[in-house]
Amino acid sequence: MRKLYVAVAALVVAIAVALGTYSVTRSATLGPAGAKVQNVAAVVSQGNQRLNATEAALNGALALQPPAPNGSRIAYVPPRPVVVNVTGSASAVPYTPQPAYVDDGGGNGD
Repeated sequence: MRKLYVAVAALVVAIAVALGTYSVTRSATLGPAGAKVQNVAAVVSQGNQRLNATEAALNGALALQPPAPNGSRIAYVPPRPVVVNVTGSASAVPYTPQPAYVDDGGGNGD
């Protein structure tokens, strides 16, 4: 490889390192004007206040909910039967679904 190509590649890498260092220093404020130190106790106290307010709101909403019938159990209500009218007949015939596969016992493998 020619010495000119090596010098250009080294220059490009050096510029990239310099720009990367500059951007990290600016975004992370690592310089003399570092990040402001916060009081940890105050931050935890504010978080606890927000959590307590949210818990009070949830407990209030839970108190407004009506109680469940039968304690905490929900009564099972079976579905209504499906009724199919047969054409030409005055009476309705209840429909009972049949399974998709019925073994006729023939043993023929069909």
